[in-house]
This record gives sequence, C-alpha cells and structure tokens, in this order.
Amino acid sequence: MQRLQQPHQRQRLQRLQQLHQQHHQVIYTCNVNSTSKTYTVGFNPYVLNVGDFNNDNQLEIVVANSAVSNVGIFFGNGFGNFTAQTTFPTGIGPYAVAVGDFNKDNRLDVVANSGSATVGI
Repeated sequence: MQRLQQPHQRQRLQRLQQLHQQHHQVIYTCNVNSTSKTYTVGFNPYVLNVGDFNNDNQLEIVVANSAVSNVGIFFGNGFGNFTAQTTFPTGIGPYAVAVGDFNKDNRLDVVANSGSATVGI
C-alpha cells in the first residue's frame, strides 16, 4: 500500500475504513474541512485499499464488491472528492484487495482474492 505522508490523509483513511466496516453499501470520506461525502459501491463490499493507480499523484480508493464479483476504483482529484466507481471484473465473490507493484513496471497493481479459490491481478 502506498505510504500516506500527511497526517490528514492518514486520519481520512482511518475514518473511511471505520465507517466502511459499519455501512455495507456506501463509502464515507472526510476532507480536511471535516465535511463528508457518500459514494455508492457495489453490493456487499468487504475490504478497501488506497493507492495512486493512474500516476497523477492523487490517491484512489479500490473496493472489493463481493456480491457483484468486481472491484471498483474511485479516482481522486486531490481535494477530497472522488469519481463514481469504475468497475473491473474479478473471480466469483472477491473478498479482499491488496495494492503493490507486482510486475515491477513502476505502476501500482491491484490483486483480489475470490470465493472461487483464485487470485486475480
């Protein structure tokens, strides 16, 4: 996972993760002004992660949408706002997502596990 350098980014991620665990249909995020936004995710999300997937120096959010067998990425604009999710198919019932440069091309990759006993990158 990309290292978050600024304290407000760490606090925002902690709040986002905490609320994600309590509400299974939406993601809440707080910007530096302590205002909240709601983002709709796929049905029955489990785990989320963050990283700069498009190399624009802004954090994106990736979430495993278990019941609809995809991962969704919310692209960040750097001001605490994100686009609607762009989805990518996975194996059946993804539960978790991890982020890293798995193929050493200097770009972050997303890996998801699934209920079909597979892992997809």
